Amino acid sequence: MRPRRASGCARAGWAAALLGWYGPAGAGETYTTLASLAPRWGMAVAAESQARVELRNRWTSLVFLPETRQMRLNGTLIWLNDTVRSIGGRWAINHVDRLKNLEPVLSPARHLAGLSASVVLLDPGHGGGDPGAIGREGLVEKHLTLDLARRVRAHLANAGVRTALTRDSDRTLDLEARPAMIRRVGAHAFVSLHFNSASSPAMYGVETFALPPRGYPSTAGGESAARRAERLAGHRYDEANTMLAYQIQRSLRQWLGGDHDRGVRRARFAVLRDATCPAVLVECGFLSHAPTARRLALAEYRDALAQRIAMGILEYLRAVRAAGSSARQPASKP
Repeated sequence: MRPRRASGCARAGWAAALLGWYGPAGAGETYTTLASLAPRWGMAVAAESQARVELRNRWTSLVFLPETRQMRLNGTLIWLNDTVRSIGGRWAINHVDRLKNLEPVLSPARHLAGLSASVVLLDPGHGGGDPGAIGREGLVEKHLTLDLARRVRAHLANAGVRTALTRDSDRTLDLEARPAMIRRVGAHAFVSLHFNSASSPAMYGVETFALPPRGYPSTAGGESAARRAERLAGHRYDEANTMLAYQIQRSLRQWLGGDHDRGVRRARFAVLRDATCPAVLVECGFLSHAPTARRLALAEYRDALAQRIAMGILEYLRAVRAAGSSARQPASKP
């Protein structure tokens, strides 16, 4: 079905219809049809139904689930900021998801230029008087996060990346102190490491969190409008946050398998709100899930986990450097 013409000024209405842009479906919102985005991204619509919409080219597959906030980019789950909805008879996404969830990954050179990629700050969650989650196999989150951070640091060091830790011992560290160290060490990426626990022993998987854009809810919801409207330091890096989160989650999914992929999610965690560089928080597994706990008790598994996180960080750093190199290229002659 062809997109319907928007009402109002005739010229603006026809332009919106031709481009597949509509708004507002909600106050101040603009939505773009996926069919109109496909050629913009060099893709074609491979499927469009009530069950799924797929855009595809030779290298990339984007699968959207209508009436949900879920989509998969080459198999990796990404939680959108808004629901995939029907506008004018075609499935559409919020322009913020286009600008801050998808295009930073599809066109990183355009969104990462101007950033640096030399120093990484790893944040082992909890510590000291704050043990974090207590899991099966006698596992304590604060000990696991420190062990994991040291292992990630070693893998990054082997790749030539300067890496610092917010804590390198079992000590209490306030939430506010963790992102404050970004300026102290001159960090260009901040990765906070944690482990999950749930009341259901059947829950398992890994997930990577980035800050929601201003005005949009966390994946779990439950925030007031005033909370969502706050302007935070971390919002300066919305696009880079997405890219960093995606690369880490993608690396973990490729290793663990799709059934362990809980996706790139959004939350206003304190360490992400106050970050003054691109920042994410990784939940590296459920200590309440017996098979996961048994694996985490093994040093070999923890080292493999650390290697996969490091690989995701390194992919992000390469993208930043490539964006910088592209920006420095002289403009071609007309």
